[in-house]
Amino acid sequence: MIKEKPNSWVFENPRTISIFWDHIPFEITASIRWRDIEFQVKVSASIIENGSTRTLSFLYDNRTYHCKLTKWKYMGGGHGDKFPEIATRTHKIKIFSGLDFLSLTDELIIQAEGEVKTDENPFGIIDLSE
Repeated sequence: MIKEKPNSWVFENPRTISIFWDHIPFEITASIRWRDIEFQVKVSASIIENGSTRTLSFLYDNRTYHCKLTKWKYMGGGHGDKFPEIATRTHKIKIFSGLDFLSLTDELIIQAEGEVKTDENPFGIIDLSE
């Protein structure tokens, strides 16, 4: 994973975008366009007593998903909703997160008959934080 630009979205390769944060508290909201599907992502990280919490919220298909990661006294765990399944007929987004990053990867799930859209990068990002 590339960690060269903390606090902003990074195109790691032609199929993956990630955001890394290096200080807590951290909060960012973005509208992401992927293969003609639009959804919003809000990432917030905060300090709690003896640890920290990361909340990843996805607004997709008229539903809000709240996924949380907590690290407390050297232990960690996830709670809340599962990540949403964002997919087309031929592709899906693989969502992966850790204590200091969120990564979205475009994955081919089935080869369709005819031509499959092969953009250089299928993601577009609009920062809504400000």
